[in-house]
Amino acid sequence: MKKQFRPSTCYASRLRQARLAAGMTQAVVAEHICIDRTTYNKYEAGRVEPSLQTAYELARLFHVTLDELLKPD
Repeated sequence: MKKQFRPSTCYASRLRQARLAAGMTQAVVAEHICIDRTTYNKYEAGRVEPSLQTAYELARLFHVTLDELLKPD
């Protein structure tokens, strides 16, 4: 049986923290970066990893660096 890939959840908690610090809802963040709210929810839940372009847009929106969002624990 093959082991299934499961994205790391390091970035997921950082996304949530950054969003809350910015005082935004998931819907507002999704609207700003032109994605569906359910997609953003999957990022925060650690079920899906954002593309590099999306991660860059999130970092800009939250006024943090990509390193701050994506660095491993």
